[in-house]
Amino acid sequence: MYMIDLPNMVKEHLQTLVCAMPIHFRQKEVYYCRFPSIRKLKVVYKDVLVPGCSDKRCCRNPIIILANFEDLLRLETLTVMVPVGSIALLERVGFLSKLEKLKLSGTNFPMKVLTVIGQLPKLKVLKLENAFYGRVWEVVEGGFPELEKLEVESRSLEQWVANTSNPFPKLGTILLKGCYSLEEIPPLGAMDKMFLAIKLEQCPPSVVTSAKRYQSERRQHNSYCVPYVIVDRNNF
Repeated sequence: MYMIDLPNMVKEHLQTLVCAMPIHFRQKEVYYCRFPSIRKLKVVYKDVLVPGCSDKRCCRNPIIILANFEDLLRLETLTVMVPVGSIALLERVGFLSKLEKLKLSGTNFPMKVLTVIGQLPKLKVLKLENAFYGRVWEVVEGGFPELEKLEVESRSLEQWVANTSNPFPKLGTILLKGCYSLEEIPPLGAMDKMFLAIKLEQCPPSVVTSAKRYQSERRQHNSYCVPYVIVDRNNF
């Protein structure tokens, strides 16, 4: 495990790497191919002053280029954390197909990136903390085939639409937190293959109502998979 400074030499057997880098670090200088065996990577960008700055005014809305993840052929877990107010760009709109766990925080990607993430064939855990911008999230047919746990925190999301009869076929847990503008959760299909828990924190009443409506519908269909709805007392 390394913090701040990346090692200059190749580490053939390194499997876990934690990098803390300043927001103005030039990502293209990070050659992740030095770590051919890496399976778990966490990249945390720090909001620090760049040389020559007397205050933080010259560091407003920095642009961070995320690249070179495609070199990590064995990567299974990826976490990228970006400070609020930064602008994160993917050099290529894509992630490695072996990813099983993905956490994005503060990246503020366009909504189309979620469609790409939904195509990852082995993804089981997805955590999104203000990771995208846009008002409408459309889940398309065949998306998120293996996803078991979904956590979403979003200030901008208003509509969550499922353009498929059975979205998230293996989902076991949904956590919605701080989705202040969201109108409701979409119909989630039969969900007969998995126990489902819907957890709501700091969400509007309409979201709570839609979750309980889905719960009631599953009960009326005599489904053996009736979702649990857990509502945090801080909902408004």
